[in-house]
Amino acid sequence: NQAIMDYKMDVHVVPGNLEDLDKRPEGVSGWNGSYLPDSMQGQAPVDAWDQLIVYRKNERGSKRPYDLYSEGDPEKEEDRIDAN
Repeated sequence: NQAIMDYKMDVHVVPGNLEDLDKRPEGVSGWNGSYLPDSMQGQAPVDAWDQLIVYRKNERGSKRPYDLYSEGDPEKEEDRIDAN
């Protein structure tokens, strides 16, 4: 969540995808990353269960500019963990 907000401060919009936090998207000015901690750079972000973190940029004007969540423990139903 902090990486997304740092990106937004520099670029003035939320990233289009999580990869934009680690590698400068083409045509974007103000990018000052990587915004990810060293341990996460160069790899897809995963949760404690090694499930991919889900990021979705929402339509402009939406209540929340993006959704960021983990599906949680794959052995439990409805264990989604929202980060925002």
